Amino acid sequence: KKETLMGDIGFSCKGYLTPWHESFTIIPQLYGRLCFNESLYVPLWNTIGSEIEGRHCEGQLPFVGIKHIRKVGDLSTVLRCDLRFNVWRKHYFTAIYNMFLGFDDDARKSDTPITSYSGLGLKYSYDSYIGPIGLTAQWSDINRRFSLYFSIGYDF
Repeated sequence: KKETLMGDIGFSCKGYLTPWHESFTIIPQLYGRLCFNESLYVPLWNTIGSEIEGRHCEGQLPFVGIKHIRKVGDLSTVLRCDLRFNVWRKHYFTAIYNMFLGFDDDARKSDTPITSYSGLGLKYSYDSYIGPIGLTAQWSDINRRFSLYFSIGYDF
């Protein structure tokens, strides 16, 4: 009987920089996860998709540009930068760029051991009494089409 070691290590970092004026904020973000397994169990896969980390499953890294989740390699990272503008009182516009980098643990599987995707988004949000109400128009080079994402309230 062969024993298999299964597990994952993940991290996320997010910062807020307001360099010039209170109406402009830079939000750099970094997400990563390493899975070591041969599992068919979905939480031990790396997936990317949606604006919110862990929205669809435990190991999901956020990726603006696709609304669904997509299975990716065992060593994956997402670099993201949001540029948020407070245009008037409770009205905000956010320009979003993110890049996915996936590293193939077995370079013999493909000609390119590093896979990369980019995604773009433009979000309008209003800071209402019940929390932010937002609409994001997004695109990525994974599926090469535009989509919309609507949200109400805070993310938990």
